[in-house]
Amino acid sequence: MKRYSIYRKLVLQDERSKKLDFTSDGRKHYVYRVTDYTRNEKQHYYGSHTPKKNYKGNNLIEEFWTYKTSSKYNTINEHKKENYKIKIIKVFDNPADKMIYEAFLHQYFNVKLNNYFWNESNQTPFGYDTTGKHFSFIRNNKDSYKSGGKKCSDTVKKEIIVNGIKTTIAKEVSKKAQKTKNKKIIVNGKETSIKEIASQKQSTTMKKEIVVDGMKTTIAKEGRKKNEKTMNELIIVDGNFTTRREQSIIKSKKTMKEIIVDKNGIMKTRQELTTEKIQATKKLKGKIYELKNIFNKMSKIMTRKELSLITGNLYKMTKENYLGKTKFSKTMMIKKGMEEYIGCYVEKI
Repeated sequence: MKRYSIYRKLVLQDERSKKLDFTSDGRKHYVYRVTDYTRNEKQHYYGSHTPKKNYKGNNLIEEFWTYKTSSKYNTINEHKKENYKIKIIKVFDNPADKMIYEAFLHQYFNVKLNNYFWNESNQTPFGYDTTGKHFSFIRNNKDSYKSGGKKCSDTVKKEIIVNGIKTTIAKEVSKKAQKTKNKKIIVNGKETSIKEIASQKQSTTMKKEIVVDGMKTTIAKEGRKKNEKTMNELIIVDGNFTTRREQSIIKSKKTMKEIIVDKNGIMKTRQELTTEKIQATKKLKGKIYELKNIFNKMSKIMTRKELSLITGNLYKMTKENYLGKTKFSKTMMIKKGMEEYIGCYVEKI
């Protein structure tokens, strides 16, 4: 109970707790646990419930069978009650404390990833948390769904042959998505792409001014604030208090230590491969190029790093595919005040 008291205090320190309803309305708000005896694993489910206002009985287990459970992934069959054990864990006189206690149990047992529970997310006092959960549901029968037990990544990593070349489903889907995004379309008489339209809309939305607690701010700033709060939230992992940020760092370190096979069939850690990529990029930035222009006699010797200060993809430009070749790119360069670079391309030295 000491851990729950600490957890409750931390919840009440959060500004979002002001929206929680601690009003006593005469009803019995309860947290329950269902045990399913028909399962070999994932036997338990923690949930909470508030009876309807017109319910006047005292038998909460009897009342539970009128509600069953919010878990759509496991339909409880009320005609086979002998398969289940229902236990009322704790009763409260207000909905907020019921929610906080359920959230505490979910965090304590980490039910979304715990093999002994069939909860698909961790309840928090302010919503649901599904971080780290892999969803892949197979239709079992008319009444229930069960987890396929297979990560989505296993499917998309499957190798396929496209135009005689080996690739994966994930890469093909990504290619098609990029083609669709980069497809040129005409909007209000101007040539653009879906990607550029989406980018402009997002930029406009994020810069939109809003009022929060009587103070003017933007959606972008508010989003960063919320993210910072989320990362500093205290959670319980293996019975110990930690923050989401600390947990994220621990996971990242574990990932970087993973052993994988590179293109040459050599086993390396992710950290080693990342370091090699960074070093390779640095070498490329040190390469020397000659910057030329098809419309004049421009000739400048520059490194890739210097070229990237003009525009990111300048080092890829050729005599046949120079900067500002298309009407759209030419217009964009004029808008950015880069007229002097229209017609530029590079040659490696």
